[in-house]
Parts: sequence; C-alpha cells; structure tokens
Amino acid sequence: MFNFFFIRDVADKLFNLSFIIIEIPLILLIFKPPVFIQTDLISILLFISSLIFAILIYFYINVIFGSIAFWSRDIWAPRFLLMVIMEFAAGAMFPLDMLPETWQKVLYLTPFPYLLFVPLKTYLGESILSNSHIYISLVWVIILGLSAKFIWSRGIRSYEAEGR
Repeated sequence: MFNFFFIRDVADKLFNLSFIIIEIPLILLIFKPPVFIQTDLISILLFISSLIFAILIYFYINVIFGSIAFWSRDIWAPRFLLMVIMEFAAGAMFPLDMLPETWQKVLYLTPFPYLLFVPLKTYLGESILSNSHIYISLVWVIILGLSAKFIWSRGIRSYEAEGR
C-alpha cells in the first residue's frame, strides 16, 4: 500500500512539475528576474539528495496525518492545520533565517525546514549546519518512515468500514 501511495504522490508531483515547464519561461520572459544557476557539482548533488529526502519526509508526514482517518471521521481540520504549520515552518512564507536564532534552533529540531528551506539553501551553495543537514534529513526520513509504518499497522488493526 505504501508503494502505491508513494508512486501516486510522485506522479502528482511530476504532473505539477509539467506546469512549471510553461509557467517558468513565462515568468522569466515577463518579469526578467535574475536567475542563479548552480555550477558546483557538489552543491548540485547535495541539493538532489536533499530534495529526495524532502519528498520522502513530506510523504511520510502525509501518511502519518492521513492515518488519523483510522480513528476519527474528521481528517480535514488536522490536515489543514498541518499544512499551515508546514508552510510556516518550512520557510515557504519567509526565509527561516529571518527568525531569531533561538526560533531557528527550535525549528531545526523538527522535520519542516528540511522540506523547503534547507534544499533551497543547499542549491544556493550556502552551508547550513555545516552540511550535516543531509544526515539530519536522512534521520528524519528513517524516523518518519518507521513511525508511518507503525501507525499504519496499528490503524489497520482497528479499521472498521461502514456503508454498503
């Protein structure tokens, strides 16, 4: 089941990526913003691995919160709250380095900065946490993957279907 959900999630991301092929050239053509192309091979490889870990972290967080449906009929509110928190804590609303150092340290203890902020900083070649972020991302992938499998197996045991 995890493979099915993961392939479906990757297909959704690829579908959304197809729109970027149209949108990005239009934005570049209309607004002519400065574009940074990374040429350092190490930074590119670190970025790709960081991006893969971010996809896995996002997938496992969604599986964990989607598993709430095993025990509750209302899943919309917790998932909506999660998405709002994730956008803020991942750096989608503003760069996390604008926050006070204490808040940054607290956020780095969560998986959220590794979804967007860390991969972007990696692409830009800025060394965050002295490149230990790749290992921390991997640890989050392992923790969330094991948690998702555990919660899923517990949920399957208590699963009840209603209706026809």
